[in-house]
Amino acid sequence: MDEEKEKLNKIIKQLEKTKDKDSNDWKKITTEHKEEFEVIKKSYREKQNELRQLIQDKKTGIVMGEEFDKRLDELQNELTELEFKIYKLRIGRGS
Repeated sequence: MDEEKEKLNKIIKQLEKTKDKDSNDWKKITTEHKEEFEVIKKSYREKQNELRQLIQDKKTGIVMGEEFDKRLDELQNELTELEFKIYKLRIGRGS
């Protein structure tokens, strides 16, 4: 967990350096890595939809307890991993 926190802090520091960049820089990055960015976006949307469905299933009683918690953790980890890929693109490190 400490290793993940350290990686996150390092990425945050690198992102701080990019906060003054304008939207043209971001557009250039997404254009240069268009295929990769589209794959990440598609995967992210799919995971968000899975998360929404999981929440709905919990509300209706289809999924409960440990099964819900386990799947929720998995989805959150997968979404975080995809976010890291986007951040790495943003700071010019690719995925």
